[in-house]
Amino acid sequence: MGSLRPTRIAGLLYLVVVVAGLMVLKVVPDHIIVAGDAAATANNLRASETLFRVATLVDLLAEVLFLIVVLALYRIFKGVHEGLAAVMVVFVVISLPIILIAVSFEIAAVSLVGSADLGSAFGRPQLDALASLLLDLHDKAQLVDVMLWGLWLFPLGALQLRSGFVPRVVGVLAIVAGAGYVLDLAISVVAPDATKALSGAASLAQAGELATVVWLLAARGDTSRAAAHRVVAVAG
Repeated sequence: MGSLRPTRIAGLLYLVVVVAGLMVLKVVPDHIIVAGDAAATANNLRASETLFRVATLVDLLAEVLFLIVVLALYRIFKGVHEGLAAVMVVFVVISLPIILIAVSFEIAAVSLVGSADLGSAFGRPQLDALASLLLDLHDKAQLVDVMLWGLWLFPLGALQLRSGFVPRVVGVLAIVAGAGYVLDLAISVVAPDATKALSGAASLAQAGELATVVWLLAARGDTSRAAAHRVVAVAG
């Protein structure tokens, strides 16, 4: 049983990261940000300041958990191909300072809208506009991070396909998920007007990442091909 625990713990942590990501990237922004209206966004931010600060903290903690998950995956797959496993970790490590910069923009934005002293010195409309700009910069920095979220899944998927102890469908879905993240970035940069229309397809592809979560939770510590087929049955 001892050999099973790290894999399942990694799966649980990965699941926490996914849920936290939905909260930070979807639920909270939809509740607070009003596109094209800096004043409304600032008012929402002031009204939900605690929620926003909690989401920011969750974002930071999720990044730490994500690094732990990736290091656990490195330990699992380094015997398959240490080079690919190292590349996987490198992509994630590169993403960390980017997300820290992005989060710093959020912290600055919420500090601006909540500052009475700055409001009297510079005027509330100016501060609201600056806070909105900082949130936009956060989104732009996060957009760069999206590319890395996709790129790390390519070596992971390749490792899963080569391993012999992970169902091949899990590896394929990881690669599809990686392509979904990269597609999301490409759409946002090349055709921003089409983002809403095409983001659904990218999000559907990204959902393939959940297959790895299921595998980690369902794995029984047996690295044989027979075990892989059992995991497929559980996932199905």
